[in-house]
Amino acid sequence: MRLARSAIAALLLLPIGAVLPAQDTDAPVHGPPTGSLVIAGGGQLDGTGIVERFIALAGGPDAKIVIVPTAGGNRGRDGALIPYDAQRVLASWKARGLTNVHMLHTHDPQVADQDAFAATVRDARGVWFNGGRQWNLVDSYAGTRTYRAFHDVLARGGVIGGSSAGATIQGSYLVRGAVAGAQIMMAPEPEHQNAFDFLRRSAIDQHVDARNRWNDLIPVMDRFPDYLGIGISEGTAIVVQRDRFEVIGKADVAVHDRTRPTNGAPFMKLSPGTRYDMRARAVLTAAPGTDTLPSAQAAIRESDLRRDLMLLGGDALRGREAGTIDELRASVWIAEQLRRIGLEPMGDDGSYFQWFDLRRTRIGASSTVRVGDEAFTMWRDVAVTGTTPTTLTAPSVWAGDGRDTSIDVRGKVAIAQLVPPPTPRRETSVNSPEYRYARSAMQSLGFALTRRGAVAVLLIADSTAELAFEGVANIAGRGTYRLDTPTGGAPATAAPVLLVRRALGERLRTAVGQPTAINLHQESFTYPSLNIVGRVRGTDPALRDEHVLFSSHQDHDGARYDIGGDSTWNGADDNGTTSVALLAIARAFTQQPGRRSALFVYHGAEERGLLGSNYHVRNPVVPLDRIVAVLNGDMLGRNSPDSAALLGVQPPHRNSSELVAMALRANDLTGRFALDSLWDRPSHPEGWYFRSDHLPYARANVPALFFTSLLHADYHTPRDEPQRIDYAKLTRMTRWLYGAGWLAATSDRRPALDPGFRLER
Repeated sequence: MRLARSAIAALLLLPIGAVLPAQDTDAPVHGPPTGSLVIAGGGQLDGTGIVERFIALAGGPDAKIVIVPTAGGNRGRDGALIPYDAQRVLASWKARGLTNVHMLHTHDPQVADQDAFAATVRDARGVWFNGGRQWNLVDSYAGTRTYRAFHDVLARGGVIGGSSAGATIQGSYLVRGAVAGAQIMMAPEPEHQNAFDFLRRSAIDQHVDARNRWNDLIPVMDRFPDYLGIGISEGTAIVVQRDRFEVIGKADVAVHDRTRPTNGAPFMKLSPGTRYDMRARAVLTAAPGTDTLPSAQAAIRESDLRRDLMLLGGDALRGREAGTIDELRASVWIAEQLRRIGLEPMGDDGSYFQWFDLRRTRIGASSTVRVGDEAFTMWRDVAVTGTTPTTLTAPSVWAGDGRDTSIDVRGKVAIAQLVPPPTPRRETSVNSPEYRYARSAMQSLGFALTRRGAVAVLLIADSTAELAFEGVANIAGRGTYRLDTPTGGAPATAAPVLLVRRALGERLRTAVGQPTAINLHQESFTYPSLNIVGRVRGTDPALRDEHVLFSSHQDHDGARYDIGGDSTWNGADDNGTTSVALLAIARAFTQQPGRRSALFVYHGAEERGLLGSNYHVRNPVVPLDRIVAVLNGDMLGRNSPDSAALLGVQPPHRNSSELVAMALRANDLTGRFALDSLWDRPSHPEGWYFRSDHLPYARANVPALFFTSLLHADYHTPRDEPQRIDYAKLTRMTRWLYGAGWLAATSDRRPALDPGFRLER
């Protein structure tokens, strides 16, 4: 190992950059002539957009990406080699949807100097260096064929990224390279003083805010006064292209520059969203409309949002249930606000309204259930969860708690005692805990018995399900809704599963064994619902026929059953917050329109199954190929003031890396939220990505994103009221949504759809 280190040291003592081809006089001074660098300061990167930017620069989830974990250590304290398990190293990357990701590791520079080993990198579009101790990377790769292959990734337009030690290795001088410890800024051993020189004439430090390292680069700058010293905070990165970089993430970057006066300060702090020219040693001023937000964003005011939501989410509109007069009243109010703001009506017959019909199907209250001589009244004594019409007479059998599979239920009505569901309840799903419990228990036990051949199932409520009986009857009694069109689909057929009140259990058990007659008759109605559509025309004659679509839904759950003395399910957060946010964004766009047109669509009957958005995708007011981006919001005003989520960032949900980059940039310019990435993963139990109005557009291959502050304990209850909203957060979320739309509306080209995108659950 010492001989290998000596050979490496001899090579590294060459002038920095001597191993690379000479550049012409117009070549960048610091950054790579081609390709990109993503240099992250360590810490937690989820929710910062940093990894997503790296993947996008590499070419998307199908691009070949190589992960290098070597900085984590070559040998343990006992001198034994540290093994690396590729499955563990690559797990988080594969969870992000990468399909062509590989691990590259060796502790032996002689192996790294072999063509067969370096070949792993030679067709890669991205290389990422994990954290650890950067001298391990030097010992393994410096001066080898693999080292040159790393540089070739940049030469063919790829991206090099890394965090912590994987950031420091990208500079010229290797700070904290001493084997004795990372607290030593300048290593005494010559072989650990030079880094990989992707970013030339530079020294890069990391963890500067979390570990208070802001001044630690000063001695390095004393030795190399013409270098740039760059200290990067945790959860933060610089994205380098040629001689310019952009700060992204959630904290600041320190730039040490001895060639420019800094008013006595040893460094200059750059916040996320800042762009810096390393050749000019100056902060860049973005071209108007391309990387900044206009003064019109001041039209987004907290006072307006509060005033509008107090009305829209208040008791007077009774929860705005789709297909009712309350939804129509709310829709008329919204349309009147759009008229006052000055939006062009884009609905039917010169109005703001795009009408469609809902088909409601339910089981009628005169349906009957009789076991022997015992009769039970629908929705008072029993409740059925489906809408399948059923007429049957069959023997009944007591099935206990359903676990005894020796009981023959084939062709019979199985009567059983409801028991807790076998899987834990989701605490963030819908309605009250008792309702979730009852529905989950009915589903699991009902399915088990019908799968064994029962033609119907009667389940006696336990104490918890009894508390939920009114809710189950109220919601199930509403039935199901669909678009009233030939393609609207028909309800699925299934054996009925009914919940019986607990107090009637003894009567039911006494009647077991007698013939059971069930007559469930189906009723069907149509109701009107509507989308509300207005437009702010773009200013660029070449682009104004393209549209950025801002999306909300105005409906909620209406007047339902009582919880805690309140039966009005207001839906202030869901989705009154986005509905009033769109009004504020419309005010900003009328003050200063974008180059492209801004289309505002309030979708009706979202709570009935995304019906309004499905209808608009089938019957768009402008051609779908003229919609360049859909920015949908749903629930923008609750939970931690500094956290939010952007869904559609990770594969398989992401359909436009370029639109994602715009939204992440807008977050840097506005709310600067820490972004929760867990809810965007296909493995998340809530399936939240599939439950709002961006979905039909994404399935139609329109670039689409979903902005949200996520679910909370008041979701789909009467407690979702306007006085519970965090209006300061709602204002920031609104400005973020506006900022993403502004960038999409003013960019030179429309956000591209990712190649090969196909949305599957």
